[in-house]
Amino acid sequence: MSRSVCFALLVLAGIIPSDSACSCLFQTIQQIFCKADFAGAFRIEDNGPVIDGTRVYEVEMLAMYRTVSVKHLDTEKLYAPTAIGGGCGVIFRPDAYYIVSGYYYQNPGQLTQMRTSRCSLKIFWPHHPVPIYVPPDCDTTELEIKSDRPIVFQVK
Repeated sequence: MSRSVCFALLVLAGIIPSDSACSCLFQTIQQIFCKADFAGAFRIEDNGPVIDGTRVYEVEMLAMYRTVSVKHLDTEKLYAPTAIGGGCGVIFRPDAYYIVSGYYYQNPGQLTQMRTSRCSLKIFWPHHPVPIYVPPDCDTTELEIKSDRPIVFQVK
């Protein structure tokens, strides 16, 4: 190969973002919502610290639309990988509203964490979503899963 072609490929590789470490299967919003451990409405209060490639967002939980049974849930934080953490970075804007889904992560002796990823549901809302957001219906017979009656924590 000529030097100019090698140089062009090298430049192109540096320009195109690589998300190969993080790929998501195509799923509908309903599939993403219904397969999650939790889905809720949140107001992002601030971009907290980054710990081991994970940003710890301070949040206000406004409503929980879907959840599975979990003990000792930390409802004031949302954990998301940064771009450094494998290319699966999630970025939330402070003082903004989102519908977010994800999974629970339990460390022994700590509160259960709500974690989200690039493949989870993240819908930005310009204003408080609880009065108007209608969550998808999930076909489930498990009593612990709530998707038809949201648990509202605070309506502003």
